[in-house]
Amino acid sequence: LKDGIIRIDDHMPHRKALAEAKKADALLYVLSGATLENEPVAGKLFEYLALGRPILFVTSVRGENARILAEAGITADMDDGPGIENALRDLSRRWKDRALEMTPRGLEHYSRRQLALRLAKELEAILS
Repeated sequence: LKDGIIRIDDHMPHRKALAEAKKADALLYVLSGATLENEPVAGKLFEYLALGRPILFVTSVRGENARILAEAGITADMDDGPGIENALRDLSRRWKDRALEMTPRGLEHYSRRQLALRLAKELEAILS
């Protein structure tokens, strides 16, 4: 922790955690231990996207998560210290320039309604 730039909190209830995350200037999403064949797309990713904050995505996998975050965040390889440093410097520079914003496109494809419609179409195709 340096000059209050980074804050690490203890565990807190989910609703409170989302409220705190909404106050953040940027969010960190780390995906470790996954492979391209077994890459989870966690609900946390969609929660972060819905908060409308810039996201630094640190991972070694370039699969579905990276595809979803391509227009909404900055991706750095987990094993690339200089790359992570550059991503943090970029976020810091944009924050200082008051240009730290996120304008994700395509989030409507992941709404519960749209996902339910896609699932219904798949089930219709299978059962037809």
